[in-house]
Amino acid sequence: MDEPIKLEDLRATVDEAKSDIARTLRAVAHSKRLEILTLLADNTKSFMDILRATQISRTALANHLTQLIGRGLVVRKERGSYQISMDGRELLQAIVESYVDSQIRITNGRRRIMDRYAGLRTGSRQMKRLNNLQFKPHYVSHLGCLDGCLEYLGLSVSKPWLYGATGHGFILNIAKDLCPSGPTAWKTIMIHELARNLGAKIDGLIAWKSDPDFKEKQKQAWKFVQKAIDAEQPCFGWQIGDIADFYIIYGYDDVGYYYKGYRVEDGGGPKPWQEVGTTDVTLLEINSVRKIKSADDITTVKQAFQNVLKHAQNPKDWIQYPQYKSGLKGYDTWINAVESGTAIAFGVAYNAAVWAECRIMAVEFLKEAQDRLDERLNPILEKAIGYYDAVSRNLVKVNKLFPFSPDLTMDPIKVNDQSREAVEALEAAREAESKGLQVLEKILEVL
Repeated sequence: MDEPIKLEDLRATVDEAKSDIARTLRAVAHSKRLEILTLLADNTKSFMDILRATQISRTALANHLTQLIGRGLVVRKERGSYQISMDGRELLQAIVESYVDSQIRITNGRRRIMDRYAGLRTGSRQMKRLNNLQFKPHYVSHLGCLDGCLEYLGLSVSKPWLYGATGHGFILNIAKDLCPSGPTAWKTIMIHELARNLGAKIDGLIAWKSDPDFKEKQKQAWKFVQKAIDAEQPCFGWQIGDIADFYIIYGYDDVGYYYKGYRVEDGGGPKPWQEVGTTDVTLLEINSVRKIKSADDITTVKQAFQNVLKHAQNPKDWIQYPQYKSGLKGYDTWINAVESGTAIAFGVAYNAAVWAECRIMAVEFLKEAQDRLDERLNPILEKAIGYYDAVSRNLVKVNKLFPFSPDLTMDPIKVNDQSREAVEALEAAREAESKGLQVLEKILEVL
């Protein structure tokens, strides 16, 4: 048996390497990452083996593996094949042995027994659910949730009209290193305000874990969802599932939320309400959607373009973080990151997929606007269609050069012929987008 570390040696080690130790502990401070280490403890496994066993999204698994590999706890043996390292095995064994002998394990075991006993006595865990509420798979998960809510409420809105009327089809938000958080790391209240024109009133609650009253906000959000679902109002929220993304909330019981989203289209849960807002991204956001009277088409198009043009100007009340840029500055950030080789592989591919989807929907929205609005607007709308079609074709080209896969790493891309071709496409997209925004201004003048 190994001799215990002397107190003075322990102190010296912590003083010297406390930051490194903390980063290693953060790498395993997630239930799914511990599960992955356990799965790899007996044998090498492929990405798909781990995916089937953990039942999480490809994106989430890729992120978890990246963190474990980054701290040397897991080794990538060959493409799509992973193995626990000796450091990973020893750390996992130390964690488990420490927990087995801990007082907290005994206390938690007693609490679970009491909870089960109380449930049997009171007949708890009765679930309330909205049976026909579905998540609609879009790269923009925010709109995937809203799309499902609109359908549940009986509101007939095409996918292009959803993207265009909320403005999302025409916006851009890019992080300095092409972090995949770009599409969601901005104050998205614009979407909720414009959803009114589609006949949807979105109410909700937002809080950060650092807020002094955060636990109370968690409780308020929990009661808010119960009240909404009891009233047959669909809900959605941020990071209810395993990844930093939006999820439909289709039900609840006395433990937590039942949700749908990527890799859990058929439903997951319950997610304990006390855990929401405490994981990787410490944000609590819960929303409900109810049906109201929709606006006329002219108002819908006009307000959408007003908000799009504002978003393109990097407003500080919407684009709140200095490392993110919107509009044409967003293109400049994207181009610089790819050109310099500082863009992370996962982020380049994900951003390309998201914004290509948006511009494809923008073109279709403009075509639908031609059918809905006065035909005298057709020539100027046709001009906008031409520019945004050029944007979409070039972003699709970037997407094909860097196809999205959850197996991509967070390592920087290489500067080579592939990246240079992507830069050319991005520059062409930027030029067309610049002209497209000018046409949107002219459309507003006519409206």
